[in-house]
Amino acid sequence: YQRRDMGDRAKMIPLYVLLCCVVIFGLLFKFIKQRRSETLHAQLPRKESEEAEEDNPLQDLSDWHPSESIQRLKSSFVAPDPAEVMERKRVEDELKRTCLNAFRRLGMSETNEERLAALQAISKLFEELESRSGSRAQYLSGSVVYCNAIVDCDGLDLLRECRDDISDPSSALIAEQILERIVPLIWSQ
Repeated sequence: YQRRDMGDRAKMIPLYVLLCCVVIFGLLFKFIKQRRSETLHAQLPRKESEEAEEDNPLQDLSDWHPSESIQRLKSSFVAPDPAEVMERKRVEDELKRTCLNAFRRLGMSETNEERLAALQAISKLFEELESRSGSRAQYLSGSVVYCNAIVDCDGLDLLRECRDDISDPSSALIAEQILERIVPLIWSQ
């Protein structure tokens, strides 16, 4: 470690002072330039409409009436048709009943052929759900009903048992395909 004497530091002081002066003058110049642009902008002629807007910032709201806004909101809202709501409910109940029956058939199946037929019916039911839905909302509604029915009748356990059964590889394959479709739907809800 070398010790510098005061002579080296004293030579650097004028350089630091010069640097500080340059920075101060630069800031002062920027401040003056900004002040001039503000005063020039304030002296420019303004339009009468701009002056009126600045004088009364609530001018646009002076003719506002809450009752008119509420009426516009009410007129834009269209209540669903009760018959349409009942039809949707009937379709969802039918889907749930069909799904529960298919999984109960799978749970009560004793032979590999019965199990395969039940798994094919479940797979077909899921494919029909995808193709029958007209809109994304209908598909999501149907998939929620489908997944709730699966959870209600322990369908995931039944599908896992079928997938893990090595005596029937075709049932295991179909069960795996159904699980690959259903599990993401259940987790997304």
